[in-house]
Amino acid sequence: SGNDWTEATSNRRFVTLTGWKELTSLRVGEAIISEAGNKKEQVIKVLNPDQKDIVTGSLLGDGYVQEVSPYVYRLTINHGIKQEAYALSKGEALQSSVTYIEKNGYSQKPAVRVQSKCFYLPCKKEELREWAIDNLTVRGLAIAFMDDGTVDATKISSRLYSCASSEASANRLANKL
Repeated sequence: SGNDWTEATSNRRFVTLTGWKELTSLRVGEAIISEAGNKKEQVIKVLNPDQKDIVTGSLLGDGYVQEVSPYVYRLTINHGIKQEAYALSKGEALQSSVTYIEKNGYSQKPAVRVQSKCFYLPCKKEELREWAIDNLTVRGLAIAFMDDGTVDATKISSRLYSCASSEASANRLANKL
């Protein structure tokens, strides 16, 4: 949670997301895997490929990320009730809670909210969209498109709307296409 601490000698080893490391090899902000209390039930220790694709696609799409502590995040995704099955599949893959919302946002229409467990990413919050672009796979791109894309069948074209943080980011994303 960012508030836990321990005392250790310099040769004490800790389990990190990349394996065992001695205390002197740890970087500030690096996640240490802990079995403390019942917190392990609230944390996805390492994102599997499906979860990583949902996170990257949702970061570029309908997702909102809350920073729980340095390098530890929670993803929230709201989808309209017409996308209920899609939202439920994301919730299942993320092992997450799913909540039904009677009146969501400006439209006041029914919606489904998926809120993930906490997970570690190797970047600061302001770097998340860049991380998502760098780690975008075809499946992640499909998720972003299902969240914020449109298809114009009359022109045989499509558009992906994204909150790229800069023109350079938008160009990097376009090059992924």
